[in-house]
Amino acid sequence: ARAWLEDEDGQSVELAQDQLDPQLFRANVVPAKDRRWRLHLVDDRQRQNQMSTELTAQVLANRLPNIKSQVRGDVNASPLEEVLVRASYWDDFGLSRFGYQYALGTQPPQEVVLGSEQSGGQNVVGESTMDLEALGSKPDDLVAYHFWAEDVDATGSTRRVTSDLFFIEVRRFEEI
Repeated sequence: ARAWLEDEDGQSVELAQDQLDPQLFRANVVPAKDRRWRLHLVDDRQRQNQMSTELTAQVLANRLPNIKSQVRGDVNASPLEEVLVRASYWDDFGLSRFGYQYALGTQPPQEVVLGSEQSGGQNVVGESTMDLEALGSKPDDLVAYHFWAEDVDATGSTRRVTSDLFFIEVRRFEEI
């Protein structure tokens, strides 16, 4: 006839009876910390459950995404080269988007999205080729880039994590 959960602080959560199955009771609970509840049941004759049943919820913290660059660090390249940029991304609950951002000289930064909506708990590799000729690079230019990843925090807001900064120094053709 009635069911409720009671936590260690004495706060109660009523369980609602399902319309289709009267034997089924439900509640939506979103704990912010580890919780332990004791289940209370009362039947139609006002008898309570004799066996104590406990339910526990262990709340896992939503960690920041992890980015590991898979490039060898700073690079010297000719203005005609294509440079591979590659990183592995990981998040415990999933990534919204991930990619890298680059800037050539004093030009405004450009963002490249390598992927989106990746499920949590697994590594995903994002890679792209940066075509220095298509970017209009010239000898003695400097391209700065970093990797980034976005996930959703506990409040539902998007948060972004960035990697270290890497550089591509555009060398002269005759320089080896």
